Amino acid sequence: MALLDETADPSEAGPLVTVCGRRIVVSELSFSGPGHAIGRVTLRIGPERDGAPTAWAGLSASEARALAHLLLVHARAVEQ
Repeated sequence: MALLDETADPSEAGPLVTVCGRRIVVSELSFSGPGHAIGRVTLRIGPERDGAPTAWAGLSASEARALAHLLLVHARAVEQ
């Protein structure tokens, strides 16, 4: 899957495994109720090698895009 390709198939995206061994899994979660549906992008950060617990967050689409922007800004800063 190409980076920054918002049209890519999410089912083809695997987890990101960091150098320290944490697995970061991004997926979707949808809730349907009478007259409305709520969608969230989920971010699950897996345990460290020592077994420390997993953390997760549920983000709206706009929050997920804002997080992506912040990650890209900081990635650019550490590369300079």
